[in-house]
Amino acid sequence: MEGYMITKQRQLNNDLESLNKQNCDQSKKLADEITVEVKLLESNMQIASELFVRKLQLILEVSICSHKCIQRILLGVLFNEARHDGKPV
Repeated sequence: MEGYMITKQRQLNNDLESLNKQNCDQSKKLADEITVEVKLLESNMQIASELFVRKLQLILEVSICSHKCIQRILLGVLFNEARHDGKPV
């Protein structure tokens, strides 16, 4: 009976070691997958940040162009009014 218990204990220890190794292997695989996902997420965030900055730059450029167009229109209107009033330009 004692020999049976020792054999059973060794078998359980071997099973436990095998499960522990499988767990370690799976943990490493998951850690590697998570690392890849984090790197992809960081890359996507960097791209999104760059796109956001570019969008803000474009909005600013359009605003500046609109402002210049409005200035030209107002100057043109003032110039035409001045010509029609007979004032020298």
